[in-house]
Amino acid sequence: MAEVLTCLIAQLGRPAASLKDGASAFHKAVAFLEEHGLRSPCLDAISHAVAGMRTRVSQAHPPFATFLSACGRVSGTLTHTMLACVAPPKVRTKARCMPGHRLCTWADRVLTLAPPGGAKTGST
Repeated sequence: MAEVLTCLIAQLGRPAASLKDGASAFHKAVAFLEEHGLRSPCLDAISHAVAGMRTRVSQAHPPFATFLSACGRVSGTLTHTMLACVAPPKVRTKARCMPGHRLCTWADRVLTLAPPGGAKTGST
């Protein structure tokens, strides 16, 4: 990563700032560039920062993990059917909390379509 950034800086000049997503490779590259006098300010991506906070908070709430798991299963089941229009947004395993707001909005809308008591007993 440091080599790529060094080449880019040589061709395009030093950036005004870098937007980072919290990956350790980028942190190491920034440290390398700082050692060589090529450092620029680094800004945390707000979406990654909030997702990290949400992940730390949701670890104490097993129902949230169940909700995410159910969203993934439902998405895979409905994608290629007539019910694809009610499938949840994609949930990537590496960024499970990134689309949390979209999943909650989706769930709220689906709940208005499904009356209470319509699901099988014991189903997720």
